[in-house]
Amino acid sequence: MSGGRPGRGPRRAAATAGSMSLLAGAALVGAVLAQPASVPAPHAAEQWRPSVHFTPPRHFMNDPNGLVFSDGEYHLFYQHNPFGPAWGHMSWGHAVSTDLLHWTDLPIALGERDGWMAFSGGAVVDQSNTSGLCAPGASCLVAIYTMHREGRQAQGIAVSRDRGLPERRRNARNERSRRWSPFPPPRDQ
Repeated sequence: MSGGRPGRGPRRAAATAGSMSLLAGAALVGAVLAQPASVPAPHAAEQWRPSVHFTPPRHFMNDPNGLVFSDGEYHLFYQHNPFGPAWGHMSWGHAVSTDLLHWTDLPIALGERDGWMAFSGGAVVDQSNTSGLCAPGASCLVAIYTMHREGRQAQGIAVSRDRGLPERRRNARNERSRRWSPFPPPRDQ
């Protein structure tokens, strides 16, 4: 034995090596945390708009209605009043993202139609055409939602065969059909 009390040399070396490893690990974590995160920059013109959470470009937004992943895109459908900042004219807004951080807002997916507003519901990707609503051999998006107008509610169903893009009404020559094809609302009795 040389230099000091018995058993102190190897323990001290092990403790020193452990402390050095801990310090190196802490330095690595500190260096990683010091790197800028790849979070979207805030909207330059809108100081109070969140950077990470989705918000529509304008007007009222309410609960999410359909959250699905299809063909490499996340789809977010949500209750939305496209005409003002307060509740009313309930429709389904639509946005897509490939990473859940950067969102592209799309036009209204299901709008108020013939006085019937589109309330809460859900959407699914029908990959096997179990609904019978998709084109043969293809998948589609199916939305099921509550339809509402004064004093009356009903269940609605709509199908989209092209990524949930917005409704397109037929032109004068009847060249285009709706992209979301809602079934007609119930008739008044």
